[in-house]
Amino acid sequence: ALGRSPNRFGKWTDQLLGEPGSVWDYSDPAMCHLALAFASLSGREMSDLMQERVLGPIGIENLSSDVQGGSGFLGPHTNAHTGVHVSARELARFGYLMLRRGAWEGRQLVPEWWVELSSRSSQALKTLA
Repeated sequence: ALGRSPNRFGKWTDQLLGEPGSVWDYSDPAMCHLALAFASLSGREMSDLMQERVLGPIGIENLSSDVQGGSGFLGPHTNAHTGVHVSARELARFGYLMLRRGAWEGRQLVPEWWVELSSRSSQALKTLA
């Protein structure tokens, strides 16, 4: 990643595929960059902040996240695109939080605007008739 080598599909990640807003493509490298930027700007790992502010308060105690890097060059940092390990029962708690628009026991843990934005489609989808 980081534009130094092609990704697992043989594509280079140091160039945009199109003008912003004109092309949609899920990007593992973009999520890796997000984790690096988050750690650099906040001084904390995503997984630690999520546990403190969201997961802990809703009772998720046994979630673990994979890490990326750690060989001395980079990291380790939270792997932001894969590697969340959680039981179905604990994942249901997160689903309930989303169903309640980010509120848990009278406390707004996740901003309601983010719940709305993150759960709406990012592109026009056609339905099969």
